[in-house]
Amino acid sequence: LTSLLTGVTRTRRLALEFFELAHLIVYPMVPLCFGIFLFHGEHYDADNFWTAVLIAGYGCYGLLPWIRLRPPRNIERAQPAHSGLSFRRLNLCVLERGGVVPVNTFPSGYASQAIAAALAVLMVDSVTGLMFLVLTSCIVFAMVLGRYHYAIDSLLCVVVGVIGWWVGFRSAI
Repeated sequence: LTSLLTGVTRTRRLALEFFELAHLIVYPMVPLCFGIFLFHGEHYDADNFWTAVLIAGYGCYGLLPWIRLRPPRNIERAQPAHSGLSFRRLNLCVLERGGVVPVNTFPSGYASQAIAAALAVLMVDSVTGLMFLVLTSCIVFAMVLGRYHYAIDSLLCVVVGVIGWWVGFRSAI
């Protein structure tokens, strides 16, 4: 029984570390997707890529003066499950040193941009694009699990990311 409990604890810790890493990966996501987009010879569509990503971002960051939310991790008690996680400490360090303000965008700006970028990659490489969409799903889940954003932020960032992609690519057709 003790070994079973130890195994469950380790598995839970590994899962939490995985989602913390997924959250951390959101930062290089857009440049990585752009590199893949260019690698597939889509230089002529680079403007559409950046239109999609910027519309997704502005759709979130543009609301910041009016809708300012404190991150759930800042107003809730510390979650013991997240204490001691390596990627959690790194995420918090990035947020403390790289954040502009101590509030969240509503919806999540960086995740909506990652979604728009992943959809752009999906257009040029279905396998890689699908992998990026799975990764962005993990990122969106990690935002809620790690209490970086509220669930509604995460759901709406998907909508804003899809709208950004649609305006950048599909509305031009």
